[in-house]
Formats: sequence, C-alpha cells, structure tokens
Amino acid sequence: MKRFLYYILAIELIALVLIGCNQNANENDAPINDGIQEIKDENGNLIEKGKMSEKGLKDGMWVSFDENGKVKDTANYIEGKLNGRYISFFPNGRKMSEGFYEMDMPEGEWLYWNNDGGMIEKSLWKNGKPHGISYTYYDFGKIQSSVEWEEGKMNGVWKFYDENENLIEETSYKEGYKEGAAIQYYPDGNVKIKSNFENDLPNGSYETFHPNGMLASKVEYEEGKMEGDLIEFDTIGQIVSIEHYENGISDIEPLEVEIDSTN
Repeated sequence: MKRFLYYILAIELIALVLIGCNQNANENDAPINDGIQEIKDENGNLIEKGKMSEKGLKDGMWVSFDENGKVKDTANYIEGKLNGRYISFFPNGRKMSEGFYEMDMPEGEWLYWNNDGGMIEKSLWKNGKPHGISYTYYDFGKIQSSVEWEEGKMNGVWKFYDENENLIEETSYKEGYKEGAAIQYYPDGNVKIKSNFENDLPNGSYETFHPNGMLASKVEYEEGKMEGDLIEFDTIGQIVSIEHYENGISDIEPLEVEIDSTN
C-alpha cells in the first residue's frame, strides 16, 4: 500500500511528459480556415486540430480526438510547448484530468476523476514534480491516502485510510525514504504494529499488538535486520516463546515457554 501513491504519480508523470511529444504537424497537413490546421490519420480521420506558429509549431488551443471522433483532450501551446490549461476526457465526455502546464512542465493543482465523475486524486506540482500535499480517493469519494511532497520526493507523514475512513497506516518520510515512526492500526483505532525506520530500513524497536491492545511481540532491528530476542506474548500478556536473532538470522530453536495456568 505504501507504494500505491508512488505508483500513481509515476504513471502520471510519464503520461504528462508524453503529452508534449507530438507537437509538430506533418508536412503534408495543410492549414484550413482561420489558420486552423487539421491533422488526420491515413484513413482521413481527424486526430487533432489547432493553430501553428510561423515556425511551424503548435501555438494556442489544440484539440485532439479519439478514433470515434470524440474530444480526447484540449491543450494550450506556446511555440510547441504546453503552456496553460490542459483537460483530458473519457469517451463518455466526462473529465479524466485537468491541470496547467508552464513550458511543458505540469504546474499547480492537478485533478483526476474516474469514469463516473468521482474525484480519485488531487495533487500539486512545481517545476514538473509533485510538490505539496496530494490526496487519493476511493471511487465513492472518501479519502484513501494523503502525503506531502517536496520537489518530487515524499516528505512528511503518509497516511492511508480504509473505505470507512479509519486510519489504517501512517509512516514518516524524509526526502523520499521512510524515516522515523511507522504505525499500523486496527479498524477500531487500536495499534496493530509500531516500528521505526532509518534510511528506509527498520531500525530500533518493532512491536506488534493483539486486537485487545495487549503486546503480541517485540524485537529490535538494526539496519533492517532483527537483533536480539524476539519475544511473543499471548492475549493476556504472558510470554509464549523467545527466539534469538543475530544479524537477522535465528541462531537457536524457539524457546517455548510453559504458561502457568494457575495465574
């Protein structure tokens, strides 16, 4: 789940860059009325139309169309570079995305919707990179995740919610790497896992908890590897096993602890 937001924004960034790749018209496409140029495929279907500059580059508003002749997106250009509002559409005419470019780079707020018109993401961009707080949403509109970005890197607390808006996980990031506390929760709000990271690796105390809030296990990590005793507890707090680790490897068989049933 922690890679989900990275995955979405990575796809978006690739798509936003590719949008600007087809900026020059074919040599055989002739201008028509009012200087509007139409670009068609080999079957004569209209692909896009708009104005060209004296240098033969896209300039002003351009509209592209899908294979059924419906508007696919609208974009503004200055001398071949995306500059201004950009809007893409689903085949049913609903908006898919909307945002702004400044000289080929996404800038400011970008919004994304699903096919039914529900918002699925809201993000902020600066100089072509995510910058500021971004949100993802479930199809029915409830928040799914939030995180702050700085110059394309996650920097702050990433939060993930279930479909009932219960906080399920929160992890601290610094310059794109996990750094500091990471906590997972049961839907009722009780802590499920509590850990700490350094340079994207588990480091320090790692604890798990039973749904009733009692400690289920505890161990220490050093640079991503378990060190020392992994101790497990039952739901009333009694030790049930102890296993020793060195450099991430268990060096003995788990020690089963006999529980005194008289207590």
